[in-house]
Amino acid sequence: MNAPFSRLLMAVIAISCLPTMSHAAQWDVSLSPALWQYRESAGATAGFTGSTPLTSSASGKGVLVDMHIAQDLGAWTLSWGGEWLTSLGTQQERWQQPTQQQTNNLSIQHGEIHAAAHWHWNAVSPLFSVGAWGAWQYDIQRRSDFISNGSAAVIAPIRELIRVSWAGLSLMGESENHYFHVRLDAGMPLAVKTTNDVLPGVVFNTRQGVRWQVNANYRLLGDEHGVSTRVVTSYRFRQLGHEVQPQALWPKNRWQVFSLGVQQTW
Repeated sequence: MNAPFSRLLMAVIAISCLPTMSHAAQWDVSLSPALWQYRESAGATAGFTGSTPLTSSASGKGVLVDMHIAQDLGAWTLSWGGEWLTSLGTQQERWQQPTQQQTNNLSIQHGEIHAAAHWHWNAVSPLFSVGAWGAWQYDIQRRSDFISNGSAAVIAPIRELIRVSWAGLSLMGESENHYFHVRLDAGMPLAVKTTNDVLPGVVFNTRQGVRWQVNANYRLLGDEHGVSTRVVTSYRFRQLGHEVQPQALWPKNRWQVFSLGVQQTW
């Protein structure tokens, strides 16, 4: 784990260790194998006739770790925490362009800190709540071992950094016996900063994008004190990019992640 992700993890742990305001605080940690898919695309673009239209795709396996703490305050629930996703090894990424077919190895790391506030909508149901959330994301994509039109290309490994602040809305619900929980989040980027080693001095900051996420969990084991072991699953979708500058292009890019794992709650 590199320094940025170590700092993210330590921030989540530090926040979680702050004194809670009542006995109603709940902690959870989950560990999930994950399948991820990444795609880039750009249509024919003036000024980039040799390189567009273009498409790329890669997919692989990873490990997703989530940590959260939630605090009940009457009709409100506040929560904060973070997540960390890393690919297992490198995967082949394939590019199609008008004059070039390229492959390279791709590895990804994703870190995020987020916070949310939910209001229990008792007029609808005490088992239903609505809320708002914010997040800060830090992703690293590393590319190496480039092959262009069947021949090895002498290109040093390339690192791309994607930093995004997000805000959005959220819906949560649970079954009457509290065994089953589901949450739906949707949001838009507030600020974006993307840089690439091969484009010194170039910063992409278009705020075009969207993300949404579905999380569900079901209690397998538990006791009357709130300690439980749950099976947890999630689907994440994120889209960013589609920015054209005079000397550089950031294609539209889409991330999808599906995970299934185990959550421990206290």
